[in-house]
Amino acid sequence: MNVYLYKNEQPLGPFTTEQLRAKADAGELIRSDPAWVEGWAGWQTVAEVPGFAAPESVVYVQKDGAQRGPFTLEQVKRKFAGGEFEPTALAWMEGWKEWQTPAALPGVLAFVATSLPPDRPQPSAVRPAGAARDGTVDPFYFHIPAWRFALLGICSFNLFVDYWFYRNWRFLNDRDWLHVWPLWRTILWPFFTWRLLKRISFDEETERHATATFSVPVITVGLIATAFCEGQIGRTRDGSMLLIWAAAALTRTLWLLPVQLHINRANRARPAPPQYDRWTVVQILLLLVGLLMWIGLLAILLGAEEPAV
Repeated sequence: MNVYLYKNEQPLGPFTTEQLRAKADAGELIRSDPAWVEGWAGWQTVAEVPGFAAPESVVYVQKDGAQRGPFTLEQVKRKFAGGEFEPTALAWMEGWKEWQTPAALPGVLAFVATSLPPDRPQPSAVRPAGAARDGTVDPFYFHIPAWRFALLGICSFNLFVDYWFYRNWRFLNDRDWLHVWPLWRTILWPFFTWRLLKRISFDEETERHATATFSVPVITVGLIATAFCEGQIGRTRDGSMLLIWAAAALTRTLWLLPVQLHINRANRARPAPPQYDRWTVVQILLLLVGLLMWIGLLAILLGAEEPAV
């Protein structure tokens, strides 16, 4: 039986079960590592490989400012179910780069969700990052093809760019319990662009699959400077200046394109890549409104070129 592993953002193998045991003995393999066997519909975990007894995953939990453990996953489940650990405690498992919420531990989500106090968010906020309610995979951030991002950004006269800010803030608000108003952070985007881009660039979930290569300071300054130029140039009705204003407006889309490419790379590198966000009514409406604005700009330019009588 041939077994494939997924490590360092790429598939490895094939391996035999004997080779897997050698890797496990050397500490190079844990139960939660993605694995695939011929005949499987998609990636699962090493623990599901037939005939291979994967070593128990070692888990540590923080309680009262101290590190507790090591525990097995089964021990952790019982401790959460019995109330020994709070749902807000941080946990760490072999293979993780950082401490995370216990909901990210395989099979622990149900125990955490049922033990949350009434005033805390329920399933949507405590499900593991990337796990949807229906068992499919949720994408990281606003996941759309780069060509559609560019098309909507340009044709909608940047209305779609504002919607892009809103969708990404809403994703972070739901996943990280930020308790912020995504709409206000979208309206006041010049004050919050740095924070959003920094979160996307240094997100520990996406870093496991792709490293951000865009510059947060450069894009932030570029976006704000472009918006300032739009405001200054847009006051005139001179034809040539309006063309410059339109070009400046389009630049906002180009500034954010590297960020969208990074989001897409991180999603595609996952063992089970999520689907792109589908066309929605909102996207179509933004496209239509933007096209009407382009027609209006064209009418102004044509009117400005008419010779004076």
